[in-house]
Amino acid sequence: MSDSGRTTTSRRGTQDLSSQLNLKEAERIFHEIYDPALDYISTFFQSLLIPNPPALPLLTMIRLNERILHISQQRGTIPLEGYLQNQKMVLWPLYRKEMDNHIDSLKRLADEAEGKGLAGFMGRGVRDQAVRGVASRYASIFTSVVVLSDEAEEAMIFSR
Repeated sequence: MSDSGRTTTSRRGTQDLSSQLNLKEAERIFHEIYDPALDYISTFFQSLLIPNPPALPLLTMIRLNERILHISQQRGTIPLEGYLQNQKMVLWPLYRKEMDNHIDSLKRLADEAEGKGLAGFMGRGVRDQAVRGVASRYASIFTSVVVLSDEAEEAMIFSR
């Protein structure tokens, strides 16, 4: 009985070793094929971010990246996950910066409407037409952000 137990253990060890070798070989082939493509995509990705794109295209890129990451995780393409996570980590701060710029411009407009800014000092306040345009644009951006949002990430998006 112990002989058969040793044989089974030996077979399992051989199978485990064989599957590890197959996995390493698959990873080597993956890198051989996809590393040049990922280098090209990285260059293209960096070129898209100079100059910084507006907030909504950035959020769209983030959502597309998240969907691709989810699909790659389902399919077990482990080497691709780190690359996609890096892209995600680059995009979120850019999105946050663009949204902060929008918020700061609204604050400046509010200050000018109250007469605190340069326009208030010179007697040129904010006009109703400008306020309507800003309100319409804000509603459009807000609606787009809500449509592109997940409930799990609402706190991160609307934190400011």
